[in-house]
Parts: sequence; C-alpha cells; structure tokens
Amino acid sequence: MGKVIKKVENCQAQLQLWDKNVFGNVHRTLARKKIELVEAEADSMAGRGNSRLQVLSDEIKKLMDLEECMWNQRSKVDWLKYGDLNTKYFHCRATERNKRNLIAGLENEFGEWVEDENCIRDILNSYFSSLFTTANPNVFEPV
Repeated sequence: MGKVIKKVENCQAQLQLWDKNVFGNVHRTLARKKIELVEAEADSMAGRGNSRLQVLSDEIKKLMDLEECMWNQRSKVDWLKYGDLNTKYFHCRATERNKRNLIAGLENEFGEWVEDENCIRDILNSYFSSLFTTANPNVFEPV
C-alpha cells in the first residue's frame, strides 16, 4: 500500500510540474483576459473598432478549455489517491451524487408541494403526456 501511495504522490508531483509548464497560471490569465474583453467591448461600443473582440473571445475559450482540462486531471489524481475503496471519501462522493440526483418532491398543478413517490410519478406522467400530445391543429397558415 505504501508503494502505491508513493507512486500516486510522484504522479501528482509530475502533474503539478506539467501544469506549470503547459498551463501556467490559467486562472489569473483567464481573469486578465476577461477584463481585457470588457474593455474591448467598451471600445467597440464607442466606435473604436471591434477587431480585438474575436481574438479575445477565442483566447478566453481556449483558456477555459485548458482550465477544464486542468481540473479534470486534478480530479483524476484525487481518484487515484483515494479510489473507490470503502473509504470516507468514496462514501461522501456517492452520497453527494445521490443528493444531487434525488427528486424529493414536486409542485403539482394546484401549487401544492407533493413528496409521495406515486404522486410525483403521476405529475411527471401527466406533464410529459401533455407535452408530447397534439391538439390536432387544422390551420397551418400562421405557422
């Protein structure tokens, strides 16, 4: 177990070094570019040209993609470190996911809060049934 933890720590150190070399400080650069974009938008609205807007928008999109990639890599390191063993970390992740996906209740058509599973099922069925039914329109000219 000690060798695995050591390898994970080594992997994490390598990822941090790679992060600095490839990404730099993405968060700070992204914040700076967003400020520049706001200034460029103000210049554009004042009639001083808008050539810089597209360049800044593209740079911000690339930086956001890099930031997402960076966070994805960091989450993988955490997953490698803590894994899906029977650990507190794993249980917290599973519990949080369950809380996020749970529909505790819905408001019915009368504005009442309903928490009973059968009532929730009926509300969902009636909502989607009405959503995907047709009123058999016969006049198509306005459409």
